[in-house]
Amino acid sequence: MCGVLGIQGEIQLAAAKSLLQLLVHRGQDASGLVWVDSYKVQKRSKAKGPPATIEIDDELALCVIGSTRYPTLGNRRGHVPKDKFAQPFSYQTKYGTLSLAHNGNITNMAEISEKEFQSDAELITELLGQKIDEEGSLELGLTAISRILDGAYSIVGILGNDLFCFRDPRAIRPLVFGKSGTHAVFASESICLQQAGVDVIEDVKPGELILVTPELKVTRKQLAVPENISHCFFEYVYFASSVSDLEGRNVYATRLQLGAELASELKGIDVDYIVPVPDTSKAACETISEKLDIPLREAIMKNRSSMRTFIMPGLDERERAAKSKYLFVDRFIRGKRLLIVDDSIVRGFTTMFLIKILKERGAKEVHVAITCPPQRYACYYGVDFGTDRELIARNDTPVERIREMIGADSLTYLSISSLKKVLKTESLCTACIDGNYPTPNGKTIRLRILKGEMDDRTTHYEVPKMK
Repeated sequence: MCGVLGIQGEIQLAAAKSLLQLLVHRGQDASGLVWVDSYKVQKRSKAKGPPATIEIDDELALCVIGSTRYPTLGNRRGHVPKDKFAQPFSYQTKYGTLSLAHNGNITNMAEISEKEFQSDAELITELLGQKIDEEGSLELGLTAISRILDGAYSIVGILGNDLFCFRDPRAIRPLVFGKSGTHAVFASESICLQQAGVDVIEDVKPGELILVTPELKVTRKQLAVPENISHCFFEYVYFASSVSDLEGRNVYATRLQLGAELASELKGIDVDYIVPVPDTSKAACETISEKLDIPLREAIMKNRSSMRTFIMPGLDERERAAKSKYLFVDRFIRGKRLLIVDDSIVRGFTTMFLIKILKERGAKEVHVAITCPPQRYACYYGVDFGTDRELIARNDTPVERIREMIGADSLTYLSISSLKKVLKTESLCTACIDGNYPTPNGKTIRLRILKGEMDDRTTHYEVPKMK
């Protein structure tokens, strides 16, 4: 999971960096910008850290792409140079310099290349560059790689001075497009386009290429037939900004509905306060509070200087961050029965930590409600749990056992049927909750693991090795 941004039209680099910063919730491990300067030459700057740390002169760019990195492949400890793992990447073609960033994860890297990559975006860039040279155009190159790549990939890129985007045929990861009188913008989320003053925003279609020239001429072509469209449901539950719209649905409104459905599934809960775990569960808490007629109190506050712990690369980082991430309002904790609401329980560390702290601070009871069904299976498409063994709900662990493990007085997950009812579509990737993987290689990986022919991956998003 990463954030990508592309802008065609004159813009100060500082402004472009600020727009990219709006996607920091999608990745904070590394970031980068590539831009076309006033001499029509591509330049770049990358950083280990969020977009705010990218070092640039405030020059005028004619076209720019950027990325915020969420580490699911390769370097996770800063042991390689940033140019090897921070996007965007570049490749010199016969038709000009190709620079590219993507959001997603490629599952069949081992079948495509024997070369070791610290980012699958580098693989895509090299492969696309080679295919452009072989086939004679960007359009034919993208068509070729869409037949080769398995996984999720929402791409933004520059070829020469032209800006383009391409979305995989299953549209697993989000990608939006909009155009004003002076700019065309691609981004992972509509929040960037709103801030850029683009009013008309639409989702890039599955398998669609959109190319924008420096004169803002837009060409759209369907290069791959949409197949088994599988939007990631976890975008609505956790990843995306509440402000954004995805596939015509507002994320904040969707989270309100998730809370309403969860409230109807809570049975026998007698508590003093509904308490959101900051920040993505706040909307759900509003409707739970309304439905159950129980006051909402923000007894757990977020330390605004902290970052998302889930998207940090290692357990030690998450442990340190969790201890500094939250602040507590004892007045609404001591002697109280609390229902804390969160978007998900993945590994369980944060939930266990919060329950432990709340009880140490005098909470009489701590009940837990989750706006997502149990995540029991690894994600191969860009979320940072690449092995089943990381997940607290793996191997069909009973909910009652999970409740005991986290130390809660009760535990309620939203049902899969309620999740699908809220999202009102069957075009979802729900592989992490039901094991139904939407791509051929995803299905193959799962089948080989079940048959014992392949080891469950021991490190995040490295290619599975045969026993």
